[in-house]
Amino acid sequence: MKTKKKKRIISKQSRHVRFLYWLLDIKPKHHTGKVLPVKETSYGLFLFLLLLFSPFAFSQTKAVKAVQTDSGNVNVSATINGTTTPPPTFKPTILSPKPGVTNIQKTTVDGTCAPNLLVKVFRNNIFAGETYCSAGGRFSVLITLFTGRNDIKAINYDQFDQAGPESDTVNVTYQPINSGVNQQKPSNILVEADYYLRQVSTGENVYWTITISGGSAPYKIYVDWGDGNYTNDNINTTGQRIIDHTYNKAGKYNIVITVNDSSNTTSVLQVAVSVIGQITTPGGTGTVSECKQNATNIFQSIRCNLSPVVMSVILPIYWTLVTLFLLAWVINKMRHSRHITGGRPRYGHL
Repeated sequence: MKTKKKKRIISKQSRHVRFLYWLLDIKPKHHTGKVLPVKETSYGLFLFLLLLFSPFAFSQTKAVKAVQTDSGNVNVSATINGTTTPPPTFKPTILSPKPGVTNIQKTTVDGTCAPNLLVKVFRNNIFAGETYCSAGGRFSVLITLFTGRNDIKAINYDQFDQAGPESDTVNVTYQPINSGVNQQKPSNILVEADYYLRQVSTGENVYWTITISGGSAPYKIYVDWGDGNYTNDNINTTGQRIIDHTYNKAGKYNIVITVNDSSNTTSVLQVAVSVIGQITTPGGTGTVSECKQNATNIFQSIRCNLSPVVMSVILPIYWTLVTLFLLAWVINKMRHSRHITGGRPRYGHL
């Protein structure tokens, strides 16, 4: 009676459990249901344990390689485990200024954008300023209008400096006030800057090469670095000038460059930088790499802690083991199927 009762218990085991036993090459006792170790190597069990780490092998972390040259340019390449990253697909929308005529030369371009991406604004196809899109999908960039017609458009750029689709163009005409006490002179001064992606670490120097043209010397350059620091400079000629700064705290900063000439004509240019490295955590302050900041799970974090050289050794070994155990498991199953069931893999009868 006792034996029959135990056999009845074993017979009630679900088909899924019996399939799992067969899959992992493990066997239960016929009377108690206790798992017995197989007489030969459990290839299936080892394969199962290896596959538990498959997210580690498949997990992808974004990396940016950016090198700032002597001219202030930044050469950027985008890869995710050797795969090219597609550019943004979101099309920004300019909400203001509205199309029409204005007598205000410095204006703010507002609109919608892809959250956390860089937004660059162009006026007559000339770079006019940039900022990072907020988490709520809005941007605001201070620009200086040319005298006459200004065709304004905005473009999203990702962390690899890849451009998305252009916004619809907004046509704004700047007509200065030409009479009365508050007469404004047409601005013939232009401030330009290389607008390549800037991503630096805390404590690392970041710089732009700006170009001043037009106006009348001498010039005053006033830079608001966005972190509470400001710099002033005076120059006597037009041409290129390098401005630089070092940030001590991680974040995304807007830098506003204002240039005045001797006739008090003003031109502004807004640029942006992303600073990584020292960030505040609940336990204090620590250095966090860009790889870790982009990691979304524990497997990606592990990959960030390993050097590319180590990863280039670990991954081939891992996939080699997976392949060998898979082949061994298949061969073992085929051999046992022919021996026990005449070729049919009956996992219901272990």
